[in-house]
Amino acid sequence: MLARTRAMVLTLGAVPTLAWAGSAPPAPADPRLEVVATGIVRPLQLAWDGRALLVLSPGIRGESAGEIYRVPVDGPFPLDLSHQPRTRIPFADPAMANIGSLAPDLASGALYLGEENGKRVWRLGADGRLVLYIKGLRRLAGGSTLAFDRAGRLILVDYADPYLSQPEERAP
Repeated sequence: MLARTRAMVLTLGAVPTLAWAGSAPPAPADPRLEVVATGIVRPLQLAWDGRALLVLSPGIRGESAGEIYRVPVDGPFPLDLSHQPRTRIPFADPAMANIGSLAPDLASGALYLGEENGKRVWRLGADGRLVLYIKGLRRLAGGSTLAFDRAGRLILVDYADPYLSQPEERAP
């Protein structure tokens, strides 16, 4: 396990972000940083589920609404995630958009998944079932638009643009 004074880094290209797409990541310039995972094509968001880091990525070939990688933090590092199992989120219906944000519920083990630029939030239960949880939002942007507060309430960012909203929803 890493000490608190060190940071774990998932890198993409030469810039520290979420995942390195190449076969061998560059060594971090700062010795307090450690590359922990590689091999995710386009990481969108990083979250902690109480046991591992979760990395959300769109489906590689467009056949799924998203993919979730689990990165154990107890090493060895770096872990090449391109050959590891991942959770594929199916398109639940023809109108479903790609998943753009996630929030793990530590109490239930469920993941809440927001559509990228969409109007719905889905719940992926610990049993693997995907169920519509919220519909009728205005627009969920991608990445970090869902979170849980300390009381266990789901918090979300619903982008309401007065130029795009219905006339009765416009500001005076």
